[in-house]
Parts: sequence; structure tokens; C-alpha cells
Amino acid sequence: MSEKVAKRKAHTKSRRGCFQCKQRHTKCNELHPQCGNCVRLNIQCTWPTVTSTPPSAHPENHVSMVMEHRNFSSPDLHPNGATSTLPLDDMRLLHHWSRRTSLFHRPGASNHEQIWREDVIDIAFDHPFLLHGVLALAAIHKCSTEYTTQSQREKLLQQADSHMTRSLGPYRGHLENPSEVTAVPMFVLSSILVTYNLGTAQLGAPEKPIDALVHCFRLIQGVKVVIFPHWEKVKASRIFSHVASGAMESNPPEATSEEMEKYIPGLYLLTARLELEGAEKESCDEAIEQLYMIWHKNRWSTDYETGRSILMTWPAIIATEFLNLLNNASPAAVIILTHFAVLMASSEASWWLHGWPKRILRAAEDLFVSRPDLQPWLVWPREHIMATESGVAAATTPSTATSPRADIMMAGS
Repeated sequence: MSEKVAKRKAHTKSRRGCFQCKQRHTKCNELHPQCGNCVRLNIQCTWPTVTSTPPSAHPENHVSMVMEHRNFSSPDLHPNGATSTLPLDDMRLLHHWSRRTSLFHRPGASNHEQIWREDVIDIAFDHPFLLHGVLALAAIHKCSTEYTTQSQREKLLQQADSHMTRSLGPYRGHLENPSEVTAVPMFVLSSILVTYNLGTAQLGAPEKPIDALVHCFRLIQGVKVVIFPHWEKVKASRIFSHVASGAMESNPPEATSEEMEKYIPGLYLLTARLELEGAEKESCDEAIEQLYMIWHKNRWSTDYETGRSILMTWPAIIATEFLNLLNNASPAAVIILTHFAVLMASSEASWWLHGWPKRILRAAEDLFVSRPDLQPWLVWPREHIMATESGVAAATTPSTATSPRADIMMAGS
């Protein structure tokens, strides 16, 4: 007796829907050029090529079609016009991101690995501009930390540049037209952009380190335009709670003036000794006070990740006027920055921060080469930065360092 084969239920999902809906496993209304779901989420909408050929029973044909119409590509995916069935170069970068969690963490730090390995990628699949940023940073990291031939290095740099270009276009658009939908991915991308810019210095030292660092500071400040209108949504996100909440919630006991003086000896005398006046004095005094606060919070932090998050809050809160002073090579502003560089040195286990404190110190020394009166202000930063650079465990920590105050007093008298 032959068995009756049950009829298969009709497939209710759209077979010609956009790739974004297919990735999210949601039904697409197939409206061109942008479907309803993509309009609602304010994301790019891409479609498969419509052909008269019936669907193939071979899965490899389907994979080829999807990858030919991907949202991201590398410049070498189609050499000599040949069709590639998989974007292997991009997949290698995504694999590198997932495998090498040291992209954002020092070796051995695992507190937030899942956030960057999984949560960020989940968001990036819905926001291609973030995915391009992820792949760009993965290329720079791979080029910086793994042995590569000259041709491999050039290819990785080309990939990094290609993906970063594709990321920055939408990024600028979202800065001009912030929305709740893009607030969290823009927050994540701002961290990636800063890391990317600092990380590229591992491949070639910037000509003007102070200007390069100030550029990163401005990137951090620029994204506030997007974040602040939707602050509650960003603050409630799982990513923010793991990445920045420790720095935001840090509330150590109030420090006495004696304790603050131990952290950064003599810096509070700076504007008076240099006889600053008006807006420059106000901006520098404010930056010094904020640096003291960050230093105090950092000293009370309980883990490396929180300490680094606290470190990066200083660039976010200093005034635009102070950034302008740095761009104009104001001696007082540069001296303050070298003291911040000491704090940076405590986070140099992060690959993208390596070498930056020394670059800032050297840039300051070059600026002050004809100003012996300013040299004493660099003594304390130099001792700590060079101790960190040489791998020596500084017996003179920020709380017990020998103060250069005597030299400062002499210079100011």
C-alpha cells in the first residue's frame, strides 16, 4: 500500500525581498526602491537581481547571488572583472574581529569580549555604516599586530581605506540628521573611529602628533550631537552598560587638595606662573580641574576597562576653546596635555594607545626647545612616560612621585 505524501505548506515569506529583511528573518513588503522595514529602520535597502530563471536546487548558486549584491566589498574582490562567489577578504576581516578580541582589550581582559564580538556585530548587520567601520578597524589591527608581507600589508591598508570611506559617508549624514534609530550604532562607531585613528599611528607615526590627537578628541566630541538628544536610549543599551557605565557611575570619595597635588604635582600653579589671562587662563584652569577629577576617578577604578573608559572621558568634557589652544600650540595647553599623556601611559596595553604618550612628550619637547623656562614642566611627565615606555614598573606612581615643584618655582621666580 503506497503512502500518501503530505502536501507541503505554501511558503509565506517573500522570495524576492531585500537582503536586509532576509538577514533579520522578517517579511519584506517588496516596495522599491526601499521597503517598509528599511524605511522604518532608516537603513540601506538592497535587492537581488530579478531573472526569469527558476530557483536553482543547488545552494551554491544562491550564495553567489547574495554575495554579488552584498552591502560591503573590498577593492580586490573581483580581480580582472572575474566574479567572486564569496567576499573572502571581508569574511577574513570579520573572522579576525571575532577571533582577536584584543581589538579593544588588552591581552587577557575578557570582561567585555562578548559585547564587541557579538552585540556590536548584531547591530552592524542592521547598520552597514557600522559594519564598514568594524571591517576597517579589523584591517588596521591585523596589519598592526600580525606579520604580513608587503603585498599583504598594502592590501589590508587598501581594504581599511575602502571600508572607512564607505563608513564615513553615512556617518556624516547621521551627524547632520540624528535619529533615535542610529543613536546606539553612532555611539559605537565613534569609539571605532577614535581607535582607528589612534591605531593607524602604529603603522606610521603622524607628522604632528598633537594635532592628530586633537582630531581624535574632536571625533569624540562630535558624536555628542547624535547621542544627547537620545541619551536615555543610549544609556539603557547593553553596549553602553558594559562599555561606559563604569566611567559614568564612578563616584569616589571627594579628594582633598593635598591628595590632588600628589596626583599631578604643581600643575595647579601653571596658569599663574605663565601669567595667563582672560579666555586662555579660564580654558586651561578648567582643563586642569577636569584632569584632576579624571585622575582621581582613575585611581579609584577597580579594573583596567573602567580605568580606560574614565581616561577617555577627559577628551569628551574639555572645552572646544581648549582644543583650539592645542591646535595653536599654546604652551600651557601643551603642558596640560603631556600630563594627560602620563595617564594614557597607564593604558598602553591597549594596542591602539601604544607609543602615544611618548609621541606627545617628544612633540612638546620639540615645541619648547627654545624655551628653557618651560622645560621644568616636562620633568614629571617625562619620568613617568619613559618609565612606562621602558617597561619599568614605576616605583614613583602618580601618588608618590617626586614633585618637580622646586624646579617650577625657580622657573617662575
